[in-house]
Amino acid sequence: MQGTDDKPSVKKKLRVLIVDDNHDVLELLCDVLGQGYDLVMAIDGQEALTKFQQNDFDFIVTDVRMPKLSGIELAKEVRKISQLPILFITASEEELSAQIQGIDHVFKLKKPFRFKELQAKLVELNEKYFKPFSQAV
Repeated sequence: MQGTDDKPSVKKKLRVLIVDDNHDVLELLCDVLGQGYDLVMAIDGQEALTKFQQNDFDFIVTDVRMPKLSGIELAKEVRKISQLPILFITASEEELSAQIQGIDHVFKLKKPFRFKELQAKLVELNEKYFKPFSQAV
């Protein structure tokens, strides 16, 4: 066989912005997700917004209650220029549901959660948003 161009495809790691004002939680999230994703950390919503404006990301995973700029405020700012998926990690699911009405492409994961749940949610979002069109049903 000649000229089949069977080059192995290089799979790009998805770039995820991880935002939480608790350093321990932030480090733990990065430790758990670090092997499968290209991660960038931010300690509050304002830092996250700055990093978002300066870089390209595929997902944002954020806490809701943070100083300087909450996760909700961050999502509203991001929506002004991008529709990338945002995963909120929150202890108050009911409060979050009311606050995210009208913001598209947002998802939530209730605290406390198992890290396998977080990984599964990111895999689900990856399949939903980044599955090649050739494989779409």
